[in-house]
Amino acid sequence: MYVTMNRNKRGMTLDPSSPEGREIVKKLVATADVVVANLPRKSCARSRSISKPEAGEADIILTTVTAFGAGGPWSHKHGFDGIGQVMTAPRT
Repeated sequence: MYVTMNRNKRGMTLDPSSPEGREIVKKLVATADVVVANLPRKSCARSRSISKPEAGEADIILTTVTAFGAGGPWSHKHGFDGIGQVMTAPRT
C-alpha cells in the first residue's frame, strides 16, 4: 500500500520548531506557489515559518487542512488518510 500511494513522491520529516527545521521550511516555501499544512491550527500558529510568510512572499497561497477539523473534541489531533480509514473500518 505504501509503495502504491507514494509512487514517484519525495518526502522528508522535519521539526519546524527547531532552528534547522525552520531554515528548511523557509527554503521550501521560497520555491513554492502554494503551501498546504496538514497541522492543527494551534500547531501552525506556533510555527512562525509556516503561519507567516516572509517579506516578499505575499504571492504564496497558504492553506491548512486538518483531519479532524478546526473545532470539536479532536481538532487538536494530527491525522492522515490511514488514520481515517482505520477509524471508519467496520468492526467485526
